Amino acid sequence: MKKVFIIPPAIDPLNPKNIHLDYSIKNEILGNLGIDITRPFISQISRFDYWKNPEGVLDIYLKLKKEHPTLQLVMLGIAFAKDDPEAVRIYKQIKEKAGDDSDIHLFFDPEELKSYSNENVVNTIQSKSFVILQNSIKEGFGLTATEAMWKEKVLLAGNVGGLKIQIKNKRNGFLINSTNEGVNIIDMIIKNPELRYKIGKKAKLSVQKNFLITRLLTDHLKTYIKILEKN
Repeated sequence: MKKVFIIPPAIDPLNPKNIHLDYSIKNEILGNLGIDITRPFISQISRFDYWKNPEGVLDIYLKLKKEHPTLQLVMLGIAFAKDDPEAVRIYKQIKEKAGDDSDIHLFFDPEELKSYSNENVVNTIQSKSFVILQNSIKEGFGLTATEAMWKEKVLLAGNVGGLKIQIKNKRNGFLINSTNEGVNIIDMIIKNPELRYKIGKKAKLSVQKNFLITRLLTDHLKTYIKILEKN
């Protein structure tokens, strides 16, 4: 019987997406992208794909907006591939549903990032988000979820796939199964800053322990040692 070694992915804390950016740089990026730095926003950073459930993210925002009128939504799903008609179709659906709400910020075309790199924009949006969503209905291991947790953010993720490996529900983040559940949790987080701080700290600690590149290297070395011992 063959043994199988499962090694979860990891992030590099020195990648431009994950390093510390100066406060003034982040504010400059947000301001130039048209996001109001004086008001909170929630975000999802994922391509405009059916399985990422961007429409569900929009629904969560629209329901929250009724009670929290200053809230903004940022959805970043830059389409670097030129041959993805499905992404174009879904983006257009989301844009149409968003209507003329100026507090909804959708980023799809690389040109919309102006002179900023994708890495710096991702870093900034994650760092400055009030809450981050990874509202997938089908997902493997979510590296963007890990990046968000590394930045001490409360993450709400779909209760599916590899996300369940990363998130221990109600301890270092939240696994959600519906729009209403997402709305209720974010509403609770808005009204309870201490809980937001507590969950964020636990999120970063879990990444530090389990999902950094140093652990990935250690797992590879352990695997090679076991293989060599068998030969």
